Amino acid sequence: MSEHKKTIFTVSAIGGFVLLSGALIWVFTGDGVAQSDQQGDTQQGPPPALVTTTTAVSGEQAASQWLPGTVISSHDARIAAEQSGRVIWVAEIGSMIEAGEPIAQLDDRELQLQRENHQSQINSLKSQLTYQDSQVQRQESLSSNNRVAASQLEETRSQAEVVRQQLAQAIIQLQQTELQLDRAKVSAPFSGQLVSRMVQMGEHVTIGAEIARLVDIVNREVRVQVPLNMAGNVDPGMQIAMRGDDSEGYEDIKVITQVADESSRMFEMRVHAHDPIWRIGSPVQVALPEHSYVPEVTIPRDALVLRGDRQFVYRLIDEHNVEQVDVQTGMGLGNLVEVLGGGLQAGDEIVLRGAERLQPGQSIQIIGQATADIR
Repeated sequence: MSEHKKTIFTVSAIGGFVLLSGALIWVFTGDGVAQSDQQGDTQQGPPPALVTTTTAVSGEQAASQWLPGTVISSHDARIAAEQSGRVIWVAEIGSMIEAGEPIAQLDDRELQLQRENHQSQINSLKSQLTYQDSQVQRQESLSSNNRVAASQLEETRSQAEVVRQQLAQAIIQLQQTELQLDRAKVSAPFSGQLVSRMVQMGEHVTIGAEIARLVDIVNREVRVQVPLNMAGNVDPGMQIAMRGDDSEGYEDIKVITQVADESSRMFEMRVHAHDPIWRIGSPVQVALPEHSYVPEVTIPRDALVLRGDRQFVYRLIDEHNVEQVDVQTGMGLGNLVEVLGGGLQAGDEIVLRGAERLQPGQSIQIIGQATADIR
């Protein structure tokens, strides 16, 4: 190869390398700028803060003391036999029985024979009374013509009255037998479920012997023992919070007894338990006002943010934005605290957890909601 050609090839190669390098630099620079611009668009300001929210509540719900109680039935009875006899049938445990329906049946064959005997006596006495009454009428007719002595008429009348009294006694005896026959069928005094049996078929029972336990599973209530010093804080009809192991809700006070126990200094209160979640026999807790003073608004202590001499909460504007609300606190109520002034209202949704990391203007992302709890 001549020197001239070598020179041309070298220059061409160098030129191509320079052009290729320039293209690579342009591509890299262009992509880098685009990527930088994209990152700048997505990272303007801090990312949304993950928070849990709650609701400010009225003091009527918060200023409370939780007291233990037990869900009971309004009607819970051990049904006893009113007639002695042998048990020939008894309902199965778990049976739903309506008021008036049988729970058990005693052998009543002897009573049925006794009833037939009384009925026969009544029929006989009715025939005798009919004859005696006719005799009285005949002799009264003859007596008007002085054909029958007055003493004989009086004797006939007396005999008729004796038969009449015997008939009345026989009717009473029949009614007593009918009552015994009715008692031989042990009936439910109210609608409920048979939860236990104390006798089995074939056993002989006497009057007063327990047959079965019947429980009204529809009408329920909660029995609570309340300290005497809280008597002035509760009234019938007041709505209170109630909670169990896996459930919570609100019910009304049904009745408050006016007599306290001398030893425990406590009185009994009954609370409605309309919701089927309250199972009979299960333990629950009810929230009663702890004192006569009721704050207007309460919030969980964890919702307060302390920065320097400021004390505030974050109130939700919408699901992504919040605002700072300065608050003054008052009386403490367990995990809750009273909020003074009108800056915060009952029902306002506030940040409960995650408020410490929030910055002014930063958006939020709600990951959960909690209820205000005095515990």
